[in-house]
Amino acid sequence: MGNQAIEGLSSEIPQSILQTFYCPISKEIMKDPVMTADGHSYERPNIEKWLKNNDKSPLTGEVLTNKSLIPNHSLRSTIQEFLTKNPVIKEQLDIQESIQANQDLGQQAQHYKEEQWKKTIEENEKLKEQIKKAEEQLEREKAFHQQELQRQAAAAAQAQPQENPQSEIKTVFQELLKKTECVRGCGGCTYCKKIQELKTKYNIPSMNKDLIIGNATDFSYLDLSGLDFSKSHPKGATFYGCNLDNCTFIEGCLCGFDVRNASVKNCVFKDVYQISMDKVKGADFTGSNFGEKQAEMLKKLREGGAKYDE
Repeated sequence: MGNQAIEGLSSEIPQSILQTFYCPISKEIMKDPVMTADGHSYERPNIEKWLKNNDKSPLTGEVLTNKSLIPNHSLRSTIQEFLTKNPVIKEQLDIQESIQANQDLGQQAQHYKEEQWKKTIEENEKLKEQIKKAEEQLEREKAFHQQELQRQAAAAAQAQPQENPQSEIKTVFQELLKKTECVRGCGGCTYCKKIQELKTKYNIPSMNKDLIIGNATDFSYLDLSGLDFSKSHPKGATFYGCNLDNCTFIEGCLCGFDVRNASVKNCVFKDVYQISMDKVKGADFTGSNFGEKQAEMLKKLREGGAKYDE
């Protein structure tokens, strides 16, 4: 309630005294007046709030010597006595106080709502950050899991026996050796056809087609090392570029036996008496044994363009 509340009232108290009932800050009649160091009185909550951020008098602007507050009991008693004698004003003050209290309560409620909303927003931001971190962790775990699967797959692949096409063909050829005539490479039996199929499957090259006679199977570029030809007669067979190291051969096998550019190291030739000199060029017979005809055969091999390191 402002100064208008008591202006014009018939009272024994002079107007100059009545004006002191009002807080200079709020312009409302005081209920708990206190004095500052400069002797001016204010409503306690108002001056306490002021002094939190100021060291000057709100009325004069002068710097206060200290921020101590002294209860003004005399003024408080005078105000209470005045209100007792003027119940209408007291009632108006009570109504105003109730309204102010409701306003304060509304402000508090609004402040509470704002604080709660702010808190909700902050919690949502924290939740978003937690979700983001969880997603990042999930991505890291996913990447690690994929790497682990790849590692396991690689390990499993290494653990499995590697496919060896030459070994597979060599096994078939060993069966072929049991068929004496077929070692010539007939081209039509089950074993010859199987060998040709495997060569095609594994892209094992063959010698130039113009060097292949008839339908004979082309045994070129195979690894046939260590096999025993002693019960077979591969006369006329094509072993161009093969690995024939450590094999055993019998009489007549070098007649028409095409071993150009083949490795025929450390082989044993039993009773060999003839060599097709046009079929040994580029072959390496280092370490091979021709028995009693060693010198004679080596001479022919060299003349045919083969290699032999004594």
